[in-house]
Amino acid sequence: MKRIKKKATFENLEEVLQFVKVGAKAFGFDKAAIADLILAVEEVLVNIISYAYTDQCKSGYMEVRYKNNNSSYSITFLDTGKKFDPTAVSEPDTSIPINQRRMGGMGIHIVRNIVDNLQYKREGGKNIFTIEKKK
Repeated sequence: MKRIKKKATFENLEEVLQFVKVGAKAFGFDKAAIADLILAVEEVLVNIISYAYTDQCKSGYMEVRYKNNNSSYSITFLDTGKKFDPTAVSEPDTSIPINQRRMGGMGIHIVRNIVDNLQYKREGGKNIFTIEKKK
């Protein structure tokens, strides 16, 4: 398992995305699958950076771990921010025209449609969210 831990800021976003991209390439995903995976990872990280930490605790961290097995690539996101279970977010109503929808709320929907499995748990004061993409 490989891991990277950085302060949860937009300045660190690109470095963490590159870390995940290197792992996805080593796993053998093609360019299209890597692009999809990076989009999913970026959605999760932007949510952590934007919402996990309150004004009183702007110095939070995000940790990303990945591991490969024979058939799948899993990425785990850890943060000590406020509790948030992405798997409990309801699906957006995509039948409503885009110009009539409220802003936001599509990130988890995008992630769900890119990866094969989502898991969440809160343990030791940490949000632990894992996504898995199969070959």
